[in-house]
Amino acid sequence: ILFALFGFEFPENGVGWAMLAVGSLWTLAFIPYFRALHIEEPSRVILFLQFLSVFSFMFGYLILGETLNANQTIAFAVLLGGGVLAGIKQLKGAWRFSHAAFGLMAVASFFWAFADVMFKGLSLEFDAFIPSFTLFFLGSFLPGPLLLLVPTMRKKVSRFFREKLPMRAWGLIALTLITGNIGSITFAYALILGKVSLTSVLSDLQPLFVFSLTLALAPIF
Repeated sequence: ILFALFGFEFPENGVGWAMLAVGSLWTLAFIPYFRALHIEEPSRVILFLQFLSVFSFMFGYLILGETLNANQTIAFAVLLGGGVLAGIKQLKGAWRFSHAAFGLMAVASFFWAFADVMFKGLSLEFDAFIPSFTLFFLGSFLPGPLLLLVPTMRKKVSRFFREKLPMRAWGLIALTLITGNIGSITFAYALILGKVSLTSVLSDLQPLFVFSLTLALAPIF
């Protein structure tokens, strides 16, 4: 749909293929993330997402040459610290260090940060934002068929579609996909407009939104 509305653009010199690869890498980073969710409580996993800001700052400097002035450094530290405190608050004093989740989230954050920085760098070779994001988004779907080659993953997908879910459940799944895609587009556009490290650190406030939405939706569900 995006190609039909805004036109198709596939830059030469391997930029288009690189953008597809970066999109695939972004999706593959979800493998260690979901594994961490499987072995550890979500509240602790969210805390480990603070790695993303650190790696984004590092890659932004090494690949794009981005630096922060004094005011931006203070803002970065405040937002990062706020995200950490928001995550710790959810632990309710039951802190228990998980080495496995720590390592898995470090890997996931490393590749997400690298994908974000590479997306911004490669998007500069495009004439407009939408074509660059569309190729990135298309690349994010490429690992799907490869994951189905794993027997356990294939069984889980098959079992999911065999289950008779109520219409309410399908509605929530559709709503999740729509809001998730909108979030991906706005976050990618924010990467283009500002510095990667500052854009990324704003995601550290995610636990606050999770907590607020939980309070708001708990009476309904």
